[in-house]
Amino acid sequence: MVKTERQARLCDDLSAAADKSQWLEALQEVMHAFGYAYVTLLLLPGGQNAYGLPTVIESSLPIWAVNAMTSDGALGDCPVIRRGASSMMPQYWSLQDPDIACETLQDAVSSVRSMGITSGLMVPVHGMNGNRYLMNFAGDRDTL
Repeated sequence: MVKTERQARLCDDLSAAADKSQWLEALQEVMHAFGYAYVTLLLLPGGQNAYGLPTVIESSLPIWAVNAMTSDGALGDCPVIRRGASSMMPQYWSLQDPDIACETLQDAVSSVRSMGITSGLMVPVHGMNGNRYLMNFAGDRDTL
């Protein structure tokens, strides 16, 4: 696979991060490089917690938006997260998708739409400890 110079630099920055703050800074660079405004890291349920809800680990979203997404188990009902969690490939999503219009997500959809978010990309990530994560890049951009 051929990498562009930009991709190689971004990968190097993520790999070279020595601590959490450097990793988050590098992740924000990736977010901006691909035209997104926000990034959120979610821990997916698994192992002994197979029936739990996805957990927001880090997010550049304002706290009120995170609260809207996590209230009343909305993340567990989110078809975008279910699709991202069931795939090894990145999954594009759009607020135009009728699956997102379910009743339990109305507050969350209204919150992110008010911030100018119209679409995003869910990237599945496997941790070295076996945990599964999703990185959600969100903003207002065309399909990659």
